[in-house]
Amino acid sequence: MSSAVKKIIETKSFEEIVKHLSANTLILFDVDNTLIEACQHFGSVQWGEDYQQKLIQEGQSPDQANRLLHEFWIQKILPVIPMRLVDEKIPAMMEFIRQKGHFILGLTARHPDEACYTHPQLSQFGISFDHLYPNQQIELQHPAVYEQGILFCGVQNKKSETLKNFITKNNLAPQRVIFVDDKVSQIEDVKRGLDPFDMDYIGIRLSATDVRVQSYDPRIAEIQAKFLPHFLSDEEAHQLLLQHEGKRLW
Repeated sequence: MSSAVKKIIETKSFEEIVKHLSANTLILFDVDNTLIEACQHFGSVQWGEDYQQKLIQEGQSPDQANRLLHEFWIQKILPVIPMRLVDEKIPAMMEFIRQKGHFILGLTARHPDEACYTHPQLSQFGISFDHLYPNQQIELQHPAVYEQGILFCGVQNKKSETLKNFITKNNLAPQRVIFVDDKVSQIEDVKRGLDPFDMDYIGIRLSATDVRVQSYDPRIAEIQAKFLPHFLSDEEAHQLLLQHEGKRLW
């Protein structure tokens, strides 16, 4: 019978990760709303989810809505959107973990064709991942790749499937896997995917962006969208909304 530890922890602090490091640990990080986030409502993860739901309400199928969202995101937004760190301590903490000899990878729902924009977005903040394995295709039903230390799953593949394929293909045998993500559904998905493996699993549900996600206002995003390719700040869009409505939002 396996004695592997399997647990999920919720925290606002990125420093929580250090408490769970042990010998031969593989640490995986989600990207959006975990390491970096959009500087404004428009272009954020929460905007994307809202925009996709609006497309469905207008009669698009979920697959069509996902395709339209992806095309708009990668053609108009991703190449130019300003991003910021979720926590200013992240680059130093990741380097500390790396210096301790642990293996660090990215595990994101971003599509493989977003890789060329993702790496520069992260590198501007000093974030990089370990390149111990060559870039490679992940053999799944939908496109997925491993490139420069990041597993790009795409939204049509489960993160658990992508990770299992990569672990098996490259004969990884960590004693412990730590996965950091802002979504509990992703944390639980990866836990289920690793259940067959005799290795510890620590899922860390990072809640640092919860307040911002919950305060998302589609009216702000709609105003910002009208100013593309210029990205209006939330504060600037808020002032325009006040002028239009003549009342405060918060």
